[in-house]
Amino acid sequence: MENELTERLRQLWSQDYRSTYERGERALKDWTEARTIRNHYSITMTPHEHLIHAQDIWYDIDQRERYTKENWFYLIQRLNREIDNNYQRKPHLTIQHQVVIEHYDKDTNTLIKPHLHGTLAVPDACHEQFKALLIATRQGVTSINLDALKGDFSTIKSTHLTHIPDEDNLKYWIGYVMKQQLQGDKYEDQQSKQRERYPQDNSLKGFWNANCPR
Repeated sequence: MENELTERLRQLWSQDYRSTYERGERALKDWTEARTIRNHYSITMTPHEHLIHAQDIWYDIDQRERYTKENWFYLIQRLNREIDNNYQRKPHLTIQHQVVIEHYDKDTNTLIKPHLHGTLAVPDACHEQFKALLIATRQGVTSINLDALKGDFSTIKSTHLTHIPDEDNLKYWIGYVMKQQLQGDKYEDQQSKQRERYPQDNSLKGFWNANCPR
């Protein structure tokens, strides 16, 4: 009865909303590290565009991907380390993450500056510590306080975070993020290369492999 009611409600949704929501629903089911975590945040990280041009990698998708990913791994490592220096041995004090890189304008399909969209899952045990590392940049926008972390973040232009209030919003956000991936043959090619290049990124295991319609 419950499944029948759920299906009836979903039939009232627009096709785009439903496909986005259910894409995120499947991906969240596969995200085993975050199943028991209640605190989630959306995140967008943008590197400085002039540094990408300076390296002459604007038209090289592989290098753009690598550059943005390396910036992200550097940031999330130092964020976790600020919470606990031995976080790798303490999963209850480790922020989990799922991320993808956007390269193309979704309307015009033209190259834009690469930037990262993703989801953070913050365990209860370190939630207060995490929140202490956030700052309000302007009304409605929260950022990671990079000055509070140990490291050089001069390559990162901005980080924007929003608390995700409930599971329905979480599923929709994850589904939306996945829509930013490349389409068709480019998507499949990127997916394969990401697994080879970043085997240490656990977020790719469930997130990139989710059975999402394209």
